[in-house]
Amino acid sequence: NRVQERAPAHLDEESLWKILSEVREFNYQEYRLTAGYQPFELEVMKDAFKQFDKDHSGQISFSELTAVLGSMNKLPKSKDEQNRLMALIRRIDDGSGELDFTEFLRLLRTWDNTAKREEVKRELAVGEECGFRHEQTRRAKEIFSLVDQDNSRMLEPSEVRVLLQRAGVNPKPQEMQEILIWASDFAQHRKKVWTLDMCGFLRLWKKLMENEIVGDL
Repeated sequence: NRVQERAPAHLDEESLWKILSEVREFNYQEYRLTAGYQPFELEVMKDAFKQFDKDHSGQISFSELTAVLGSMNKLPKSKDEQNRLMALIRRIDDGSGELDFTEFLRLLRTWDNTAKREEVKRELAVGEECGFRHEQTRRAKEIFSLVDQDNSRMLEPSEVRVLLQRAGVNPKPQEMQEILIWASDFAQHRKKVWTLDMCGFLRLWKKLMENEIVGDL
């Protein structure tokens, strides 16, 4: 709106470039403040940040960062991911040993982007292992994402049931129980509860195909 108010009725080339420069600068400053996250995502992150900013200083320590990431379900899931996160923290640390909210967002954006790239590589590799083409693996990801409403990247047994139903699979109760047992074989277990990530889902689908319960992706 601000740019529109200042725009002349007829733009010459110099005026156009000036407006474009202003737009780019505005977008850059906006990105610096939000790290590209949507308003509803920022609210979640602010709540998580404030929860551990006990003295209301607007800063959290690096030692508290693990707790913040844990509350947002963004903790590293492997030793390799832990090492990458530590390298990122060392790069961002200015010597104070603390992060303000803007620095926290920058770290989170870099961490999210890195995690997503590695996740896609891993999923495509597992898809190839299962004999799926890349477009089939991407199609499976779309099905998976439809059911993963909380964006946790993990499916609980009840969500696996919904996913199969949306894929057109309606097994009898006994067959469903057997499918869930297969799913648990490919799942991550924690305190007697299992959850299925995308790689586990690909392996489960391959198993279902082998038993002629589902068709190809």
